[in-house]
Amino acid sequence: MRILRVAQKIYPDAKGGGPYHVHAMSRDQAAMGHDVTVVTVRMDPNLSGRAAF
Repeated sequence: MRILRVAQKIYPDAKGGGPYHVHAMSRDQAAMGHDVTVVTVRMDPNLSGRAAF
C-alpha cells in the first residue's frame, strides 16, 4: 500500500507525542512493506531533507 502522511512536525526534528507518533507509525508501516511518504516542514536546517525508514 502507498501511504502519504502530512504532518506539521515529525520526530527527531520536534519532540512530543504527536511528532513521535507520526514517526513511529511511518517507521512501522514501512517495516511491514508499505511505501510510506511523509511531507513535513524541516525546522532544523542541519537535518537532511530526506530520511528513509
